Amino acid sequence: MVIGILSGFAVKQGAFSTNARLFLFTGVLGGFTTFSAFGLETFHLLRRGEPLVAGAYVVLSVIVGLLAVAAGFSFAGARP
Repeated sequence: MVIGILSGFAVKQGAFSTNARLFLFTGVLGGFTTFSAFGLETFHLLRRGEPLVAGAYVVLSVIVGLLAVAAGFSFAGARP
């Protein structure tokens, strides 16, 4: 929620430079909750009128994430 509030403020007020946004949203807040950064990027894709890209981003992120977890389990010798 915090990432959405600050992002909305940044867009509306032009409060942060592009580099500051990357640092704050992706680095600081995204580091605390990667899912917030994922949601923010998806929201911005939809806001820019790119629903197919947003959908592909969501589907591929989830699938690749699950495959990465399964690969990690396999690498560690565990069964997914």
